[in-house]
Amino acid sequence: MKWLKAILLFTLLFVEFQRRIAGVNISIVQLVAGIIFIIIAVKGIINNNIKLLYRANKKIIDFFIIYILGMFVLIVIHNYNNIFGIIKYLFVLILGFMCLLDFLVQEEKKESIYIYFNVLLIMSTFIVLFGIYEVSLLDYFPKRFDSYFWGISNRMSSRFLIILPIAFYMAKYKNKLYWIVFYILTLGILMTVSRGAIICVLPIFLIFNVKEFIKKQNILKTISGFIVNIFVLFKLKLLQSLLYRSTVLGNQFSYEIKKQTAKNIARLPVSNEGSTDISRFILWKKAISDFIKNPIFGKGIDKYNYYYYYFGKKVGEVNAHDWILHILAETGIVGLIVTLVLIVMIFKTIISKYKKARHENDEFELFRLQICFWIFSLFLIHNLVEASVNSLMFGYGTVSCFVLILLGICLGNNPLKKDSIAN
Repeated sequence: MKWLKAILLFTLLFVEFQRRIAGVNISIVQLVAGIIFIIIAVKGIINNNIKLLYRANKKIIDFFIIYILGMFVLIVIHNYNNIFGIIKYLFVLILGFMCLLDFLVQEEKKESIYIYFNVLLIMSTFIVLFGIYEVSLLDYFPKRFDSYFWGISNRMSSRFLIILPIAFYMAKYKNKLYWIVFYILTLGILMTVSRGAIICVLPIFLIFNVKEFIKKQNILKTISGFIVNIFVLFKLKLLQSLLYRSTVLGNQFSYEIKKQTAKNIARLPVSNEGSTDISRFILWKKAISDFIKNPIFGKGIDKYNYYYYYFGKKVGEVNAHDWILHILAETGIVGLIVTLVLIVMIFKTIISKYKKARHENDEFELFRLQICFWIFSLFLIHNLVEASVNSLMFGYGTVSCFVLILLGICLGNNPLKKDSIAN
């Protein structure tokens, strides 16, 4: 039953079938998954001792409620004459909370965690292997891996980065065969040709864990894994695409540095009427400009936009590609403070639990907390240069929904179960 539940829910979470409803892009299958989460969460709460469950997970629940209340105030301020808008965004926040809550209190904890991790790894491995076939059919340049199941490459790279630590620590602590999965997921990240993920984020994880990769028993796996990945990229002509896109990024960076300095970036005029070029610098500059005009409460959720011309066609960018700047632009200082308080609390919880686990020499607790730390860290780092989340960062979104699920899996306690980590 647990395997069936895991496969059903994670499949619904990962399959992107989007429709624009009330001005917001909504994944229909993910909405169905969210409703299932609510039903399961409510049933779980009814069938357990609510007070004990709350005490065991008090800090996470309390601060998440504070986050919801803080963002709700901002939602009301920006939508005071639009009751449907208030209901819509409140639903997004509550749905995200239910995702977290449902997985905070799992029965037979260790068994459940391994099941969920294995389902994630199996599904993501399938996405990469099927993606090799998908990319082989592409006949344009530069190529990028956009999945039939997981949607566009940038959001896919976020998912792969979040799942990567699971494969790494499963290989380190459980079974060496998981190294195969690790390098398949690494290939998946490289296939997306996401410069933010490949240049800014993946190296951080590899460098911080370099001792594990160069161990005598692992060095051959490390060399073989990356050689195979480079060979596959070359055969699919993705290596050439990555080099090309990196050159474009370098040219954009060089141009912007010559053109302006960090000191005057916020004072430069920004137009919504269109541009012939687009880069992170322009999007960040627009976000800073919006923030300066609306520093306390921002301009409103889903109100950020920048228009530019792409091959003669006017298109719009609705994300600043930096979660801090995007939150500042849309929800101001108030929204950023509320979000940072929750982020700091999550890291404090991870660290305090980790110290306790080290003191008690609890290997399984150390295992899941290290995974939790890297999942959350890579999620935050990647979205400093990418657009996988919006200003309701911990609401029910395409990527954030299963970040919340994984936080619940890695941090939750159920004192009512014999196999609970709490015991």
